[in-house]
Amino acid sequence: AWRRGVHTEQLAEGLQAGVVRVRDAETRTVVAAVAAHRRRVGVCAWGPRGVLLATGSKDRAVALVDVRARGVAARVAGVGACTAVAWAARESVACRDADGVLRVVDVRAGAVARRVADYDVKDVAADAAGSTLYCATAKGTVALLAAARAFAPGAARTVRVSTASVRCCAWRAGCLAVGGADREESRKVAEACGIGFIAEKPEDMLGRVDAVMVTARNGAFHLP
Repeated sequence: AWRRGVHTEQLAEGLQAGVVRVRDAETRTVVAAVAAHRRRVGVCAWGPRGVLLATGSKDRAVALVDVRARGVAARVAGVGACTAVAWAARESVACRDADGVLRVVDVRAGAVARRVADYDVKDVAADAAGSTLYCATAKGTVALLAAARAFAPGAARTVRVSTASVRCCAWRAGCLAVGGADREESRKVAEACGIGFIAEKPEDMLGRVDAVMVTARNGAFHLP
């Protein structure tokens, strides 16, 4: 997970041994390393103030890592093998497990506040306030959920963006980016949303992006 602050840029990475490591993006110096989980850390997301990291792991737990204190601020077990996380309202964390179930976890209270299982969620993102969750689904839609409300079955507003599964989504500066396997649908969405460039292969991104995240099975090899 990448964070751009006023005076620094930081990169948080999850490692195979359950450690969360934070580097200075310019110098690559490790500024914090915290043992937050018992198994590989697969996902992490910066909190709105850039102090806390939400992390998910195959150990079926979600943790809040305090980067300044270099420790675990809170941890909730039994939420599934987490494959996506996003910050929700009131410092809760939305997490998606390997079965496509979405949960909003009140980490401070140590409990799951809300749960939805009827959309086959592939990824989750949240707006800047954490009030709306955007869920990429296997049905080719993005489901919009109010983070602070109960998830009634079928009650979410859905927007169709693909004829195939929507595999990933990300929120940035008031815009939602989505990705999937359908090239023609990707072209139509890009045209409708004013997106001027679609990368067909990794080298197409050279000179066009600030940073590229490359993930591997072993998190120890994310950076040289």
